[in-house]
Amino acid sequence: MKTVLHESVPITKKDCLIVFNRQQKKFDFPIHFHNEFEINLLVNAQGATRIIGEHSNTISNIELVLVGPNLVHGWEDYTESSHASEITIQFHRDLFSLHILEKSVFKDIQKLLLNATKGILFSKITTENALQLIYEISKTNGIKAYINLVNLLELLSQDENCIILNKKNVYYLDIQNSQIEKMYDFIEINFNKKISLEEVAEHLNMTIISFSRLVKSKTGKTFVNFLNDYRINYACRLLLDSTKSIADIADECGFNNQANFNRIFKSKVRISPTEYRQQTLEALIIK
Repeated sequence: MKTVLHESVPITKKDCLIVFNRQQKKFDFPIHFHNEFEINLLVNAQGATRIIGEHSNTISNIELVLVGPNLVHGWEDYTESSHASEITIQFHRDLFSLHILEKSVFKDIQKLLLNATKGILFSKITTENALQLIYEISKTNGIKAYINLVNLLELLSQDENCIILNKKNVYYLDIQNSQIEKMYDFIEINFNKKISLEEVAEHLNMTIISFSRLVKSKTGKTFVNFLNDYRINYACRLLLDSTKSIADIADECGFNNQANFNRIFKSKVRISPTEYRQQTLEALIIK
């Protein structure tokens, strides 16, 4: 089985969504998953292999997919082109609360988001009709971007010719657990300091062995890896949203030195912090 990466999406709880608008010669993204919904538009990347859950297929010159939280997905085997473009919209799983989705006006969007847990490929005509909204979202900010996202989801929900890519929900991991959430809250407050396994276990009133087993069973990672993922996620946000130096970002994220930060960052993101900052200049965070 191929290695599955846990992507750290650089949006905080206070943000609505993040948009990446990129043009690249080689569109190749390793198999990964994340806790957010993702809308992905690809243009002129024909020939790449799309993998979503247990489904894989060669993509056409233009395609639009919606992927639910913790659903494994990726693209590979793409022949280089100077015209391949990608717009990716990622938003929190709780951006639309259950109270909102239960309203009759949102019933179609609720069904769409439920089906997204299996992966959805939209028809060519719906994809073409959605282009303008997607481009507007990639260029606007604030409440207008949120409204455009709602309009986009409503449009997608009316696609009678879309394809559900998996017959069942294919979650990789789902870390919704009260103790894990307490751990997350503790990390959120203290990630920029030195944190030990013993300290967090004690905070949760658990033994070190029990806590380690819980983290591994619910996240698929050791505590140290989970903590480093959070720190790298925060670092990605600072690289996008500030002009701070790499050394200052490393220090602010709790790494004891820049060399260690660079090594861990590259192992998780596949590129260096400097390369990440250069490649994501087109990212737009909707707050």
